[in-house]
Amino acid sequence: MENPSRLLRLDETLLDLPGLNVPMTSDLAGEQIGGWRQYTHSATTSAWLAQHFYLHWKYSADRRFLEARAYPYLRDAAVFIEAVTALKRTGGFRSLPLSASPEINDNTPGAWFDSITNFDLALIRWLLAASAELAGELKQPADAGRWRKVLSEMPEFEYGEDGRLLVAKNYPLPASHRHFSHLMAIHPLGLIDWSGGEPARRTIRASLAELRAKGSDWWCGYSFSWLGNLAARARDAAAAEKALEIFSTAFTLRNSFHCNGDQSGKGYSKFTYRPFTLEGNFAAASGVQEMLLQSHTGSSKSSRRPGWLEGRVLHLAPRPGRLSDFGRAPRWRRDPVGGCLGKGRNAAPGLPVQWQAAFDPHVAGAAPDSRERPVA
Repeated sequence: MENPSRLLRLDETLLDLPGLNVPMTSDLAGEQIGGWRQYTHSATTSAWLAQHFYLHWKYSADRRFLEARAYPYLRDAAVFIEAVTALKRTGGFRSLPLSASPEINDNTPGAWFDSITNFDLALIRWLLAASAELAGELKQPADAGRWRKVLSEMPEFEYGEDGRLLVAKNYPLPASHRHFSHLMAIHPLGLIDWSGGEPARRTIRASLAELRAKGSDWWCGYSFSWLGNLAARARDAAAAEKALEIFSTAFTLRNSFHCNGDQSGKGYSKFTYRPFTLEGNFAAASGVQEMLLQSHTGSSKSSRRPGWLEGRVLHLAPRPGRLSDFGRAPRWRRDPVGGCLGKGRNAAPGLPVQWQAAFDPHVAGAAPDSRERPVA
């Protein structure tokens, strides 16, 4: 965002609140351009955008970016969240005056929730934790403590009896729906992760089971892309591959453009129209990468299909600031990622010389040809 000072003034003028939040629909100058108000006026838009700043720092290890761009954006977004959640509800927990979960109940009054949704809560909890982390990295203990305190005053997520994530308190996913916004805590935010043990795995399994039970009648192409990412995080390679295959064969035109509706005639969705939305393509590419290599927990995992017996991956970037190639030249044989230790020159000062790639191989095999090097 090239003009955050204008947006800071916007929050102070329109909302009488300090900090930074941006309209969910805006032009290149950051001006509001309208749309469904539950989402265009979301209190957590900047929290979601903040993840891009955070991830750029995590992957690039560019300390100047951290100091000048990443932490200032997260800090200002956290200031707004601290102010807008000042209302405390039952139990003394912070909340929002109104909350939503895109695009549950579309553009109707029922799209507003008087209790905080898991969508908004996930973004808020992620932002505060990430802001504390970056403040700590920059040796700003007062800021780090401030964001940890606000985080401690936020409620926990709302779950169903089987452990699945609800949309909001006492409000399960009502039917097949194109958006999985209530599952943001699983992906892309990673607050509930397979590495968290059985409680987290129970929630992930139950949440994905609910999506399957509700069916894909009212999904769009990007829903299948999103499912591919979710299934990869759940270590369900078969489900991830199937979702991405349906996306690419039923919802992608010959020119590679993603269209929202099912073009295959196979009944994957009752939407059959052809609006082009680019995020479906990006999400599908992300899903493939999530299957090949995940490093969001600090160690690396693969959700590759056991049937993928040959291939080669070049220039895939795990955290922090490194590029990874794996597979036997010219391609992998049997198992491309069978537990390896990558060594290389640092991408930025202060990073460890060694980076441990503790992969979970799906197929036993010989050691791979694996190399890592700094991001150019």
